[in-house]
Amino acid sequence: DYYNAVPVCFEILGSAIDVDRVYLFKNNYNETGKGTTSQLIEWNSGMSTSQLDNPELQEIPFEDIKSFIEPLRKGKAFYGVVRDFKNDWTRKLLEAQDIRSIVVLPVFVKEQFWGFIGFDECKFERRWTEGEFSTLSAFAKALESAIERTQAEDELNNAKIRMKAILDNIPFLAWLKDNKGGFLETNKAFQVACGKTAEDIVGKTDYDVWPEEMAEKYRTDDEEVMKNGLKKSVEERIEDKQGGVWFETYKTPIYDKEGKVIGTTGIASDITE
Repeated sequence: DYYNAVPVCFEILGSAIDVDRVYLFKNNYNETGKGTTSQLIEWNSGMSTSQLDNPELQEIPFEDIKSFIEPLRKGKAFYGVVRDFKNDWTRKLLEAQDIRSIVVLPVFVKEQFWGFIGFDECKFERRWTEGEFSTLSAFAKALESAIERTQAEDELNNAKIRMKAILDNIPFLAWLKDNKGGFLETNKAFQVACGKTAEDIVGKTDYDVWPEEMAEKYRTDDEEVMKNGLKKSVEERIEDKQGGVWFETYKTPIYDKEGKVIGTTGIASDITE
């Protein structure tokens, strides 16, 4: 994810364009929409003091750095020689970090002002060239895409965690299979019933989990469900050390967003009594 990759990219870019610091700030918004910004990641060339542990760069209210934040919120760059800036709190904050010239570019994720990436020159007053601006802007755009992909992956992982918690807490055997009969997910009740762990089941088929006769029947049921596109209800017996358990099983097709059947899901409840 970008938290691991970004510092390496910062070092490569910072060295290539010969700046002293490259850093990433992330914004936070409260219930009223007011924002603050905090430094998240920094690369330092060693020619200036690291600001990563500077408490003044954490939870900075937007209101305190209006001249700095407003262009960024509008999608514009903030840049120039610090000595030329308006003598306000923003300039004092930058001068306290020994910054002599700066370029800051906004980072937007899903059309929201997510944060910004900054480049500091601390050795001399630098006039940024058009080529340097193009390079930095392209990097900022690539960073936006990386963050958006990471957020999508995080959301997917969270959804999987929630689904797994639900599955493990229902009092039924539950599972999902792909269209080849391979297990994609099972809950704890299912794992107990077949005497295997999740690692032993996921990626395997019924033939790896149950006796051949049972596996043949389960595969036939799955193929019927996928072919007809209809839910199937059956009563079936699973042999165990106590002599056997009867289950009422519901098998249902799984569809993708185009309406194509891509697998099956099922739940089975104990009806032995």
